[in-house]
Amino acid sequence: MPINKNFRTDLAMEANEYLASQNKSPTDGIITKRIDSCEGVETDVVEVTSNEAAEILGKQIGTYITFSSNAITNRDPEIFENISQCMADAMVDMLSDADKKKGVLVVGLGNRYMTADSLGPKVVEKTMVTRHILSIMPDKVDDRLRPVSALAPGVMGVTGIETSEVIESLVGKINPGAIIAVDALASMSTERICSTIQVADTGISPGAGVGNKTKSLNKETLGIPVIAIGSPTVVYASTIVKEMTKGNILDSSKMNIIEDMIVTPREIDVAIDDIAGIISMALNLLIHKGINAEEVNSYLN
Repeated sequence: MPINKNFRTDLAMEANEYLASQNKSPTDGIITKRIDSCEGVETDVVEVTSNEAAEILGKQIGTYITFSSNAITNRDPEIFENISQCMADAMVDMLSDADKKKGVLVVGLGNRYMTADSLGPKVVEKTMVTRHILSIMPDKVDDRLRPVSALAPGVMGVTGIETSEVIESLVGKINPGAIIAVDALASMSTERICSTIQVADTGISPGAGVGNKTKSLNKETLGIPVIAIGSPTVVYASTIVKEMTKGNILDSSKMNIIEDMIVTPREIDVAIDDIAGIISMALNLLIHKGINAEEVNSYLN
């Protein structure tokens, strides 16, 4: 769906909050709820159930789960594992046992050479990749492990190949049961930068957060479930101006100059590493049933 310049965000919860503040939130087709199951983590669910609501919200029909915690930006490592476990628990119904046994492909979207866009590739680096081991020595591997492949396909500006083309070809070759795609997102709020993580069962459109039009990765295009995970790493400069001026925005000529500029914190490199660690741990706990964080760290190190 095209970006709505009135609320330039990839977060379903944030888009719904903005529309509600403008008395424009759909009266039907959206279900929201708060889950109080994790200490130190706010878990909000937005379910988009109708085409009309999806159009107004600028999101696909499906379920969006948002995890928010100040502990992330405060760099509290004791809470990191708790957030990962919360995510794994919340995603259980999105990924069936049959899909996990068949194999999961983790795709890290984004440009590894641009810090604010490197979340996906960094998650891939911390993912327990096991498909090759299970195929070579299945009798000698822990039976809790599931076949996992991982790929960071890069961006078309670097590779000359559209991400969807790479993924479609790979799916046809290795035949996974499901895909988990991780990407950097855009937010309307500076407070949500690298303190919020969104999980959705809707698939993903790579680059949509910064206005790039590419083919979506979802069940309709790939034939298998696609879970999308992301964290906002940028805010549009125009959003900050509107927020700081309380709606008394600059004249149109000046706004046009900054309309498509994006802003990211100066400590984004550290924040990206922290978020990547939380997301990758959540995926490792989710896919390999019964594996704990200590075992994951031991495997990776």
